[in-house]
Amino acid sequence: MSTPGLPRTLRRPSSSISTPGTPTVGDIPELVGAIVRFVAPRELLIDTQWSITPERLVQKRAIRRDLYALLNTSGIFVQHALDGLWYSVESLRVIFNLLGVPKSHSPSVVVPGHNWVMLPELHIPEDLYSGLSLEVIKEYVSALDMNFIMSCTRRIRCLRIDGRDLTVNLIDVLFHFFPPGSTRLIPNLHILVWRIGVEQHACWKFRSLSLFLSDTIQKLHIFHVGWCERCVKPHERRQVLHGLSTMTSLQELHFMPWGHFHYYSYMDLHSPNLTNIISAIPQGEIRVLRCQFSLQDGAMKRVSMMPKLRVLDINSSLEGSVALFPPPAATFRALEDVAIDLMNIPQCIAFLEFLPSASQLTSVKIGHKIPAQENQVADLCLCIANTCSPATLHCIAIKVSENRPLPPSPPLGLLPIPVTTTSVAPLLAFGSLTIFHFAGCVIDWDDQLIRDMAQAWPSLINLTVRADLPWQTGPQTSQITLFSLASLAEFCPHLEYVNLAMHSWSQRYKAPVRDWDHGNTAQRVTVFMRVWMQQLDNIAIRFVQGVFPNVQQINCDWEDWKEEDEE
Repeated sequence: MSTPGLPRTLRRPSSSISTPGTPTVGDIPELVGAIVRFVAPRELLIDTQWSITPERLVQKRAIRRDLYALLNTSGIFVQHALDGLWYSVESLRVIFNLLGVPKSHSPSVVVPGHNWVMLPELHIPEDLYSGLSLEVIKEYVSALDMNFIMSCTRRIRCLRIDGRDLTVNLIDVLFHFFPPGSTRLIPNLHILVWRIGVEQHACWKFRSLSLFLSDTIQKLHIFHVGWCERCVKPHERRQVLHGLSTMTSLQELHFMPWGHFHYYSYMDLHSPNLTNIISAIPQGEIRVLRCQFSLQDGAMKRVSMMPKLRVLDINSSLEGSVALFPPPAATFRALEDVAIDLMNIPQCIAFLEFLPSASQLTSVKIGHKIPAQENQVADLCLCIANTCSPATLHCIAIKVSENRPLPPSPPLGLLPIPVTTTSVAPLLAFGSLTIFHFAGCVIDWDDQLIRDMAQAWPSLINLTVRADLPWQTGPQTSQITLFSLASLAEFCPHLEYVNLAMHSWSQRYKAPVRDWDHGNTAQRVTVFMRVWMQQLDNIAIRFVQGVFPNVQQINCDWEDWKEEDEE
């Protein structure tokens, strides 16, 4: 009897021989599953970003080859290995192959010796199924053994749909054989990545999203939410919204930028569609919402009332007043991690002061627009200190973030506003801090402030202090010197990464005597220094090695700054 999902050319391995009555590995299904998961960790098979790096492709192919080898080892591993091989599918091309749809031409990359049923190829050639008529595709699909097909697709847990997979005819075939509301082609799908950008005719392809939505999906990643009346008919739009309404198990919802496009240019383009999508999705189980597009007030109201929402990452969403939200007692009750971007500092402050759960936040990340007044950054730091709890907050990130490329010189009437040591002094109260990231403004900081930070934050793991605005760089941006590293080495035993904007060093900098000891394995740290017109030389290297004997890496980006100056 053949095993579903197994190529006909593959000989089924025999079970291991053992003495009668002696327990074997096959007698313990949990152990068999643990072995397969060790060979192929499920989290390494999943990619939710726009692009898959070549290194990831090599890693995933190696994992699948290991599964293929394990499958040939013993019959007890067959089903578990097949589950691993089918766990994450990178392209609908694999599904179309399974459905018997012929390719218009051969793939440009083929892994020799691998059957597509066992090891789906990850490369997606352009226009793979172009030129196929609807009648030809239906003829192939009609003659298939659906039981065999479903025995394979029921194993799929993560599906990544690329825009090049879908043509008009293929979408029509899927609607014909697997219409919404009928038997689903992938009945146990948990993660859906809708990787279709605006350059891939995403508007009319968006209608096919309803084919894959179900109550089993737990994570949904969408890189484009556009549709228009011309491309998507009213009944197709209703099908999509109805499919969204069935997603009662959804826990993570991501609306992310696509491809190489500068997504800020498109942020406001599809806000009404986002409102419709968020309004259609059941709110009860959502824990994570990340949205890199503007949300209208109606959508923000729905978001604020998600009872289990723990992570909120949004852009430019508070153009209206926070008074438009429901009463505070009913909003953001479970929020622990908040990241807000592309907002004016007064809007950021108003949002933090509005949160009834601010005292339970563990992470606050704020990307604010260029400060318009001198004390705005100080007001923001004071707001964080007044609303958040030192007992729970572990991460603070503050940076300048604009919805356009920053100009090479300051806009008319906008002068660089330095952030002084007194501006961030209120944040020293957060003794449990493990991550501090400050970037974008002119920083008038010195070694004493870094020493105060090191003493106040003994659990610090990651420290970043940068001045990134292109017209605000130079020797005046920082008075921090190499001596600050000695303070961090002395008082922060768990430190792993340091990125500091520093003042130039000279021959007088000598590493202090290290009279503290955090152990032989402590502080395997990476040090990254941004120094105006300063080359990474032996002075800095000896100093860093003196205070961090276990330093992993030392970097300096002086060359980029030098090129900017020469221009």
